[in-house]
Amino acid sequence: MATQADVRRIALSVRVATLDDKEVLLALDQKKFFTEPPRSSPAVTARELRPLITEAWRCQAPKAKKG
Repeated sequence: MATQADVRRIALSVRVATLDDKEVLLALDQKKFFTEPPRSSPAVTARELRPLITEAWRCQAPKAKKG
């Protein structure tokens, strides 16, 4: 299970998704993705979290400069 330390470590190395991306994730699986802390443990693992945060960064990252 992903911990707050996993989220912090991953988030500090990438950007976050847009609000539209957030809404898509919330619609995909409301048991894993939520906006308020649940009363039970979250179901997202660190392994699942990394590609989600990485993809969010790729959506917002500036284009690489060619030259």
